[in-house]
Amino acid sequence: MNGLKRRERNPAVQIKVVGKGLDPESLVRHAVEMRIHAPDDFDEIWCVTDVDQFDLQPAVRLAEAEGISLAVSNPCFELWLLYHHEDRRRPVRDADEAIEALRRYVPHYAKNALRLEDYADTRAAIDRGRSSHDGVRSPGPNPSSGVWRLAELVIAG
Repeated sequence: MNGLKRRERNPAVQIKVVGKGLDPESLVRHAVEMRIHAPDDFDEIWCVTDVDQFDLQPAVRLAEAEGISLAVSNPCFELWLLYHHEDRRRPVRDADEAIEALRRYVPHYAKNALRLEDYADTRAAIDRGRSSHDGVRSPGPNPSSGVWRLAELVIAG
């Protein structure tokens, strides 16, 4: 999201990305702790997560109770990246299948080395994400990604 913010040159948006390799519920708990320790530092807190093998309902309930926004990709975050290149409608078995499809467009794809120029069509990804589901239900159906809601906020400010 920082790359998107830089590309859009939106001074109204400040983003603090905290990478945590946590299950979704632990991720939301971490976000709650961040807000408790620095309540004036954030207007909104978002957790970007995917379904993978997790039961998301505990994270969804906690996020709703604590006012944390979720951007869930089902089944995996790579689907959001794929939306920058194609409108995927049929279910995705797992992250490996999504990565295989993504590599048709981004042959050098590596989870820990994303290049913003590989995902330039953010507006199309937002439209595809929005049509995959409304972003309110978490998680949405397979395939879907609620990351469009966060991307839209970053662009609009």
